[in-house]
Amino acid sequence: MKNGRHQLLDYLLIGSAVLLISGCAVNHAQVPHATTYPATNQQIMQAGHHWDVLAGIESEKIMRSLPEGSTALVINKPTSNRSAFAEAYYDLLQSQLVKQGALVLNYDSSSASHLSYDIKILTHNDRGYTAPPMGTYSVAAGSVALLGYAFTQTHPGWVVVPFAVGADLFSGSAASPTPTEVLITTKLTKDGRFLMSDSRIYYINDGDTGNYRPQSASKTFQVVDN
Repeated sequence: MKNGRHQLLDYLLIGSAVLLISGCAVNHAQVPHATTYPATNQQIMQAGHHWDVLAGIESEKIMRSLPEGSTALVINKPTSNRSAFAEAYYDLLQSQLVKQGALVLNYDSSSASHLSYDIKILTHNDRGYTAPPMGTYSVAAGSVALLGYAFTQTHPGWVVVPFAVGADLFSGSAASPTPTEVLITTKLTKDGRFLMSDSRIYYINDGDTGNYRPQSASKTFQVVDN
C-alpha cells in the first residue's frame, strides 16, 4: 500500500500528463472560441460629486484644447436629453471652466468655441456568467483552511484578525458590475472642426437610470372619482 504522499505524487504526475497531452493536441472547432478581454477597471458613478469630478477632468482637457490666445466658449445643452445629469453637468462644466480661467459666454458668438455633450444609457440584458476577480477561489479555499486550523488552536479568534484587516483595507474599493452603463461624450468644436472629443463609460446603479434619461415635459395625472 502506498502512503498518502506517494498517492498525491501519482495524482500530480497523472494530472500533468493529461494537461501536457491536451496542450499538444490539435484543436479543431466549427466556430471560433469565445475568449475574454484582459482585466480592466471601470468606475461606478453613484453621487453628484462624481459628476463634478468628471466636469473637472473634462474642463482641464478643454482648456488645453482651446485655440491659442482664445478662451471664450459657449456651452450647448443637449436638445434631446434634458435629464437631471444633463442639467447638472451644464452647471458643473460652467463652474469648473470659469475656475480655470475660461471666458464662458451666455450668448452665441461666432468667434467662440462651442462645447457640447451627449448622454447614452447602455443596458445589457444578457451578460451570461461573470467570473469573479482572479484569486477569489484561492482566497476562499485558504479562508476555509485557516478557519479549520483555528478550531484546533487554543486561541482561534486570532485567525480572524487578518480577515478583518483585509476587509477594512479593500471594502471601499470593491464594487459589483451592473448591467447598466452610461456613455458621456464631451466635444469642443470651432468653425466646424473638432478640437476635442472625449468619451467616458461608467457603471451606474439600475435605480439611477432616471438621472440620465430625458425628462418628459408633460405629465399624466390619474383622476379618481370619489
